[in-house]
Amino acid sequence: MVDRERFNAVHRRAALWFVREGYLEDALRHGFSSGDMQFFGDILEDCLPALHNRYELATFQKWLRKLPREIYLERGFLMILECLLKVESLRVADAKAILDTIEQRRDVLLERYTGTKRKLCDDYLRSLRSGIPLFIDPALVEVDAINEALRQIAPECEALGSLVKTLIPSSYLMQGKILSAKKALEEASVLVFSSPNLFAQLIWFRLAAFLELTQGRLHKSEAIIDEALLLLQRKGLSDTELTFLIALPRVCGLVMRNDLEHALEHSITTLSYVERSGFLFEVAQQNALLSLVYAASGHTDDACRHMEKAQWAAKELGTPSVMLSVDIYKARLSMALGDLKWAREWADKRFMRKTDSSLLDNVRADLVYGELLCREEDYRTAISHLENIHDLCIKENMLEAILFVKILLSSAFYAMDNIKKAETTMTDALNFAGAEGYIRPFVDLASLITPILTHIAPLGRLQRSPPPPDGGSEGLPYLNIRH
Repeated sequence: MVDRERFNAVHRRAALWFVREGYLEDALRHGFSSGDMQFFGDILEDCLPALHNRYELATFQKWLRKLPREIYLERGFLMILECLLKVESLRVADAKAILDTIEQRRDVLLERYTGTKRKLCDDYLRSLRSGIPLFIDPALVEVDAINEALRQIAPECEALGSLVKTLIPSSYLMQGKILSAKKALEEASVLVFSSPNLFAQLIWFRLAAFLELTQGRLHKSEAIIDEALLLLQRKGLSDTELTFLIALPRVCGLVMRNDLEHALEHSITTLSYVERSGFLFEVAQQNALLSLVYAASGHTDDACRHMEKAQWAAKELGTPSVMLSVDIYKARLSMALGDLKWAREWADKRFMRKTDSSLLDNVRADLVYGELLCREEDYRTAISHLENIHDLCIKENMLEAILFVKILLSSAFYAMDNIKKAETTMTDALNFAGAEGYIRPFVDLASLITPILTHIAPLGRLQRSPPPPDGGSEGLPYLNIRH
């Protein structure tokens, strides 16, 4: 018995020494081997934050599971760390459940901690309360709450502060305040890339890629995604769930380039993970986008199946912004499949509650309505409606939306025999699309714009080339613009 106690004491001393020297796995192994699970809990609390910063999530989880459940449930700091682990594994529902449990038992769970440790617990909880809404629905993120959290987080906790800081541009982006989002993203970059928080850096890349897409900069969005992938490669994390954080903007860009084969590949791979992890926001968005890709590829049954999955995820999530986003995709899908009735019914209901949505949501919905008006041949109303959208988008530099506006306006002008305006508007759209490589908008709207494209083709503004590699439309010239 005495020998066993001495043996355990050696393990305890070894664990403490390895913690001080930064050999975390050795510290954890000796802490566990000591046989004293409360002591092992202390060693876990010392080591897990550093493992988190290194993004060694598998090692983190392996050792945390060795702690008896009853001891884990006594230690609020370990529960907070596991909540953070779930967030960064994109297991949002699990993270929310742990956070709710901590909040309900906060006083009991945190009473053992004092001084710096207690302040760290409070800072982690502020970060989680601010950050989890980003993964439920970015529209739920509130800038005032984020700024208050930042004021209270200790300056030395830069890893936490960097994650919270990325929430500000996210909120502005979802509101459609593109210029404010750009400024906030630039301000966040200093803190984000000076901290060890790799997860925050990937969030930054995701937001930056989306921001560039919204401004119609396909090339720059792709360069940002490539930079993120290179960072993961250098860290040896190319096969981790972090890659899924940049999957959605990546797929959006591929669709705009009409590279449907790679869009399908990346979207299906991402879905296989986010559906298992319960990341419902991404499940809804990826399925909705995938439905359009399948429709463009001629696979109607697959398109409808993925739209049903998107609607289910949006309903489960229950947030107005995500439900509206999926409805917008559904309206686009219905028009692509030749069913204007569903889109018209949705549009009529939509305009009765338009004020409940952000500027970005309104612009996306209004673009769909503009397309519907053109397909219904109500060109006069379409022109007035689309010109209003154009003015809104100019103020916030939403150049991708403006591209769609110009394409639709050109078709409406041509149908109304305003040939000069139709020519000028379509030429503007072609020049912009040619510089950035946009193809899909023209393919999707081929039935509307074929007359104006046929008209201006002899003028030398279009050059017929081999058909696009995938998802092309018969009779539509492949866009190879002469500058």
